[in-house]
Amino acid sequence: MVYSRKNKTLVALMVLTVMALTLALGACTDTNSFVPNTFIPTVESVDSNGGVAVRVNAADGDWIYYVNNYQSSNTIKNEYTDEVKDGQIVRIKVSDLEELIEMYYDKNDSDAILSISKKLYEKAQIVVPYVVYSGNTEATAGEGIFVFGDRLYYRTPNYNLDAQGYAKNEELLINSCKLNGSDTQTHLVLADNTTSVYLCEVDSKVYAVYTAKEDGVDEHGDEQEFTYAYFADLSTTNAEGVRVSKENQSVSSFKFDQFGGVASYLDKDGALCSFVVGNGEEKVLIEKQDNVTIVPVSTSGTWIYYTKDSDLLHVDGIYAIDASATNPTETTVFATNDYLTGTLSATYVAFNNGTTNSIVVTATLVPLSTPTTYDLFILTQGSTEKDFVLAEDSNTSKLTLVGIGGEAGKTLYYTDADNYLYSVDLTANEYEAVCHTNYIPQPDIWATYDVCGEYTFLFNSNGDVVITVEDKENSGTYISIALEYIVYEDEEEAE
Repeated sequence: MVYSRKNKTLVALMVLTVMALTLALGACTDTNSFVPNTFIPTVESVDSNGGVAVRVNAADGDWIYYVNNYQSSNTIKNEYTDEVKDGQIVRIKVSDLEELIEMYYDKNDSDAILSISKKLYEKAQIVVPYVVYSGNTEATAGEGIFVFGDRLYYRTPNYNLDAQGYAKNEELLINSCKLNGSDTQTHLVLADNTTSVYLCEVDSKVYAVYTAKEDGVDEHGDEQEFTYAYFADLSTTNAEGVRVSKENQSVSSFKFDQFGGVASYLDKDGALCSFVVGNGEEKVLIEKQDNVTIVPVSTSGTWIYYTKDSDLLHVDGIYAIDASATNPTETTVFATNDYLTGTLSATYVAFNNGTTNSIVVTATLVPLSTPTTYDLFILTQGSTEKDFVLAEDSNTSKLTLVGIGGEAGKTLYYTDADNYLYSVDLTANEYEAVCHTNYIPQPDIWATYDVCGEYTFLFNSNGDVVITVEDKENSGTYISIALEYIVYEDEEEAE
């Protein structure tokens, strides 16, 4: 479905088709030491780094790596054994996944769900026996699994033992392994397993970027807890975090863009600061101004976007500044009052197409007569027009911006009131709002949707890993298939 940039009407005819899979876990094999697979794909490109799933496009066959259900416990037995459990990382060939999906349409199979699940057990492979875990439920942008180069990165509760012989599972490990599961390395140990950690690759090096709380002494000599900004070079094992923010002052409103490697935040005085991963220098971009409150709202590449509230009642506009510039200069992307007359509220996500700064805006408009409408449009620096993604004042479904992703961060993702996921290619001459899912409630956890080509992976409200794909027999509708990797008990042995 393609819509004119000036006049778009989004019509979504969706039929809910959800396949529920409720299978008892069969007898597992003896918990021997885990043996890695042998095959390592030759990576050409990667889709949807972070989150529940990652697609590896390889010269010798494409694979999808995904998390085998949501793991809610950091105290689970987290050992390097062949025991199957929720939270491990599984991989499957895309060609085998396509075969599983075709089984859904087999009219001669009275129990296609069971057949699909058993075939999955035959085709899929456990790659990481440790469980993927995060205690963070607030910032999801940097969570999940990543593939950089020829290695798979993930976070897991610290399975190493303390002096009393107990696993230090209140801590979080950032690990990696080769794409067959071999050569496991621990790169970083974080003291708090609720830490939100962003991973990125800049100049062929992998970095972790995060904030962490530490006890300190303020300028009055009083002890208190401070929040500092860090990055760590993961090109080695047992890396140490480099603290960037100044001593004895907490940072807030922390934002990071994995495609540019630039972080932004406010210091304790409200000044806008930044740093580039690999460089331990904190740069003050905008000094604190009297009666002005700056709030970072987004980052894109080396550009930082922020609002300025000058009277504590309304936002004056959206501004941008290039953190990589020798002498960073503030530019105005747009002034709120020029564009959002009648707006009850608005949210923003920024992107830069290489030459101009732009903001995706969702605006809630309350007219004199009902209904309330929810606009979605783009504002570009230097332009005086709203560039509507959806037809102006026509959409009555509340919208939520998921964020910017896709290749080089040029795809917008958003959901409507029914939790359907849409994407928009921001580089296209005409915007196309593409739907990816049916209605699937999601839990309030670290993971959100992951679009891997034509497949979308997510955890449903039960924490089960699910794939959705368009129904080939009913255009505009979607099927959902559970992809939980389960060990089946041999039926003859069970008797």
